Amino acid sequence: MKPILWFGMPPIFTFAVIMAWVDNEYFSFPSILSVIAWFPFILFSGLFIYSAYVEIPLKKTYIDPSQPTKVVTNGTYSLCRHPAALWFIGWIASAIFISRSVTLVIAAPVWISAYIGCIFLEEKLCCLGVLSYNYKRYRETTPMLIPTYTSIERFWRDTRSRFNRNDNMRKRQLP
Repeated sequence: MKPILWFGMPPIFTFAVIMAWVDNEYFSFPSILSVIAWFPFILFSGLFIYSAYVEIPLKKTYIDPSQPTKVVTNGTYSLCRHPAALWFIGWIASAIFISRSVTLVIAAPVWISAYIGCIFLEEKLCCLGVLSYNYKRYRETTPMLIPTYTSIERFWRDTRSRFNRNDNMRKRQLP
């Protein structure tokens, strides 16, 4: 079911967003906000793809029928347990400003609520059962959706150490 959901739903959802986007009913505000909103839209799109499809092992999570056995706790997953949901909320908010669609304003809370509902189900049915002890520990130290000061600090440390490690590796390779 996971491969069907994760690879089948994006095209369906994209179609729904486009249909809401091209609706004839618009709200008005300064056009510059629509232009500025493209920057977070692109940023959140990239972060969503990175968190949902790159950071976690794609083959093991979505393609292989067996369940994943390792909990990803670094990178954006050190910010919160479901960073793709965080990026989705930012993405849909920026899409509202870009499109100025009244229909998208109405649909966004429904889509966000549905996404968060799926996350709750995924945690109860998949993560806690299959990943058990490791996920329970991760759950105790990392917030579900909204990053805390501690999780942001942990993310920043993790990111800095990754770059420092890469710099150190390059320095060692130079003659």
